[in-house]
Amino acid sequence: MLSHRHAEAIREVLVAVATGTSCSALDALARSHAEVGLELAANELNHTQNKLRLDGLIDTLRTPLGPEFLKRLRNGAITRALRLETIKEAAPFLVKEFLDEVGLEPDKIGDFLLSKPLILRQVYGKLWLCLNWLKKVDSLRFVLKT
Repeated sequence: MLSHRHAEAIREVLVAVATGTSCSALDALARSHAEVGLELAANELNHTQNKLRLDGLIDTLRTPLGPEFLKRLRNGAITRALRLETIKEAAPFLVKEFLDEVGLEPDKIGDFLLSKPLILRQVYGKLWLCLNWLKKVDSLRFVLKT
């Protein structure tokens, strides 16, 4: 299942771990782990940035849904099935936009989405949370403003 290059690196790491020695692949993993940890702390574990991203996603979702859909969502008239359908329609557009920003070639984006990548599933989850936020918290904010 692994490429030849990756299989060799994994064998090298397994031998090093079994013998209690070090190797270039294990050293690279250690450096990479430290770098990823710093990146996560700076980008993903930052409450202020996460709140701004969530607000942006909610605004992105609120606009195309429109006030009538949001009103029906708050009243409980939008079923779970309709919410899921809405998410399944919206998510690919958001993922395509992201993939375009990171430089994936436009002709490869469709094939990538057909593989049901993890990022698409993550966006499904985020959109589900956003719809719940729009249903519960946003309606409370609406009530408090009036």
